[in-house]
Amino acid sequence: MINTSRPSGWMRYIESHPPRFRLCRLTLAHSNYGLSRRHTIPTTLIIIIIIIAVILIIVLIIIIIIITIFSTTTTTTTTTTTIMKPVSVVVAALSLAAGVMAVDIKKQVVITYESSTPDWVLRDAKAAIVAAGGVITHEYNLIKGFAATAGDKVLTTVQTMGSKYQPLIEEDKIVSLN
Repeated sequence: MINTSRPSGWMRYIESHPPRFRLCRLTLAHSNYGLSRRHTIPTTLIIIIIIIAVILIIVLIIIIIIITIFSTTTTTTTTTTTIMKPVSVVVAALSLAAGVMAVDIKKQVVITYESSTPDWVLRDAKAAIVAAGGVITHEYNLIKGFAATAGDKVLTTVQTMGSKYQPLIEEDKIVSLN
């Protein structure tokens, strides 16, 4: 059974503010619990995976070169063909995996700034997103911010554009009170 006598956490916060500001307050209250920090973990993880994949590809290329040099001078062509078939399959698979990981996955986000942020900061952020192939889907008037569909790389760029005016970047999704 749920205790309805005293709401807790964000529900108390929402009930204490006028209804016309609830959408804005939900976004800001949502960010106070540290949920916006989730966006830095996957980006870092993807970068680490890409670096490891590139290192593996370089090591495999070096191994192929070494095998090619030694196998052509000391063995017959039958042995060289036997060795090179599995190696070429592994190289092709790793190249395909690196290509798939390099694709920038686009996601829908809401980017908000503090009310004291100048308008040129928002213009620069929007221009960076559009230049990278993203789309601005909504521009908000009650709060300084906008919604966009953009890749992780450009979102990281927008996050680090200015040290004085830091944006809050949250994934745009449906929030329910149930």
